[in-house]
Amino acid sequence: MGKYFFIACIFFIHIPVFAEGVIRGVLAPDEIPAGEQFTVIVAGNPVSKEQNRMIAIQFPENWKIVRAYAAEDGATESTPIEQYPEMAGYFPKEKGLTIRVFEDRTRVFAENYDGIGYFFVFTSPSTVSTGNFKACFIERSDPGIPEKKETKKGKKPKPVRLKNFEWRVISPSLGSDFNFSEVSGKKYSHAVRFITGWNSMSRSIALNDSLRGFAGLVIRPEILRAFFANSFTIEWWQRAVSGEQIIFRFLRSDSLVGLDISANPLGQIDIQKFPSNSDSDIALISSAIVCDGSWHHVALSCDGFGTLRLFTDGELNDTLANATEFFTDLSFCSIGAAKTNEHIGIDELHFLRHAEILPQRS
Repeated sequence: MGKYFFIACIFFIHIPVFAEGVIRGVLAPDEIPAGEQFTVIVAGNPVSKEQNRMIAIQFPENWKIVRAYAAEDGATESTPIEQYPEMAGYFPKEKGLTIRVFEDRTRVFAENYDGIGYFFVFTSPSTVSTGNFKACFIERSDPGIPEKKETKKGKKPKPVRLKNFEWRVISPSLGSDFNFSEVSGKKYSHAVRFITGWNSMSRSIALNDSLRGFAGLVIRPEILRAFFANSFTIEWWQRAVSGEQIIFRFLRSDSLVGLDISANPLGQIDIQKFPSNSDSDIALISSAIVCDGSWHHVALSCDGFGTLRLFTDGELNDTLANATEFFTDLSFCSIGAAKTNEHIGIDELHFLRHAEILPQRS
């Protein structure tokens, strides 16, 4: 599949509770084909209890923003974030660049969660070029964001301006200097190169969310059951721009219970029982984010002792002992799942009759 990109996990770095808001890093692909969608993730610590936050981003005008959302560490679902245009006017505009400011109304507080990620999905320009993304946190201790009031149908709400000027750029520490020209460094920015596309040469299976489709793999049930009864490895390449979707579903003969390999709201791979009722139903969660628009290699391996290992891009992410109960009596496999909303590409899916302890991919 060619060169892939290693994504460092930065959500789990310890930050003292009630610290000022800090951006821990910006994650994004290094290269994306022109005209394709990709995702930029801004990882940070949650706000303190009596603070509120906005996140400001700057990006080239020829990047088309598709959607924006937030998810905390351990989230079961994501939360859409909305723009606050009035605050964008605080920043001087630079030629060829766009500034957007989004409100964080998630109520994700530092005493309850270790990390939060802000996800921005873009469509890349159609020409070969390079663009730079920047981000900063704006916070204040006075929780004075005006609440949105309901209006009568057909009437536009009156714009509500900020009533005080207590907002500060706190990551990086610029204070009242609302200026992206002062924002620099890998912690707050990321350059993305747009190259010649791969669509014309792709052999991947692509599930489009507008179709609500899934692909059933034609395998005799007894062969699949025998496969999971011994050492095995399942490996594949995948490309996605957002989490909260099922990648593979393995069901038992009654089709009511089984196992899901999914992308969670943070864009990490997780393996859990279907249906899932508690944390004990989760087998593994990857530490790396693999839903950014790049192709990533994923491998799930179980050895003869029942130890399950999850690898992403050749790196060991998580391990579980005595995991055979998750793979008992599985007789049906599909890419995606019926009546669910997937948007993902899968390529080079391999079922191997041995366990890979340290898979290497280049």
